[in-house]
Amino acid sequence: GNLGFVDMGPVLTKIEGLRDRISFIISEADYMKSSEVEFHNQSLKMNAASVWWPVIQILVLIVTGIAWTVHLTSFFRKRKLV
Repeated sequence: GNLGFVDMGPVLTKIEGLRDRISFIISEADYMKSSEVEFHNQSLKMNAASVWWPVIQILVLIVTGIAWTVHLTSFFRKRKLV
């Protein structure tokens, strides 16, 4: 007979298939990790920008308020109301 030898062909084929699937899963995980890192970096940039936007708005309001105050004071002085 075959002296107790077992045909390892199907087992090796199955192992190779599993190895390919593991390789695919690892590459997908690497891709997802890089995508998550990119998303995180974009979130940090947007957060930094959103912190400065209200500061800019407040500065514009202050400058506008000062300009109006100067203008109205000048206007009332010219009309001799103050």
